[in-house]
Amino acid sequence: MTYREAFERLWNEQSPEVITNARPDHAGDILAVFFDRADKRVCIFCKDLHADVYDQEPVIKAAEAAYGKGVKIEIVIQNGIPANNFATIFRKRKNRDGTPIFLNENKLSPPVYDLTKNFSFVDDRAYRFEPINTVMQATASTYSPDDVKYLDNVFGKIKALVSAESKK
Repeated sequence: MTYREAFERLWNEQSPEVITNARPDHAGDILAVFFDRADKRVCIFCKDLHADVYDQEPVIKAAEAAYGKGVKIEIVIQNGIPANNFATIFRKRKNRDGTPIFLNENKLSPPVYDLTKNFSFVDDRAYRFEPINTVMQATASTYSPDDVKYLDNVFGKIKALVSAESKK
């Protein structure tokens, strides 16, 4: 069984089991499942949208399919939008409600730039969390509404800070 197949099995079971992942292909598998299974939205907060993860073909295809079915995608990147394939495809696109996918263009200022975590979540159910954004070691769960609610709250505060910074 592949890593992705195992993650999808956990998803189908609505398992709250926390798994670890420390390889770019595993992170890509998780993100591809997030985009594939999203009903409403996928949110990503990360340092640099690492090409080894986001430029994987399954991630790009799943993100394009999610976008096509109207899933809201929101991304904040601490270092600004990189010049990788994923960013090039989605840079100028907007969600159906008119909001941009990328909530910032340029490198962010403190305090947002100083945050040391990477995380993503889908709808109100699943997440992936890296406690140190310079080390690709993460935990993930396919069913943890309380943790996603917490990350959604943090993401909302980050979005507010990014919005305030863009108005300066």
